[in-house]
Amino acid sequence: MGVAKIIISFNTKGVNPNNRIHGTNNESSIGKRVTMGCIRMLNQDILILREIINGKKTKVILEQ
Repeated sequence: MGVAKIIISFNTKGVNPNNRIHGTNNESSIGKRVTMGCIRMLNQDILILREIINGKKTKVILEQ
């Protein structure tokens, strides 16, 4: 795992209750199916995202 992680928690039945967005030290793994439910980003990008959402309530909308 890279420099930071953001944990996304869901209360919805049938949805994995905890997923993570995290930086990675292995940039070649980005965009590949290498973990269960994680979204990998470049380390510098996860730090920017963390700064943008820090202290804010965020609503996640799942569409099929």
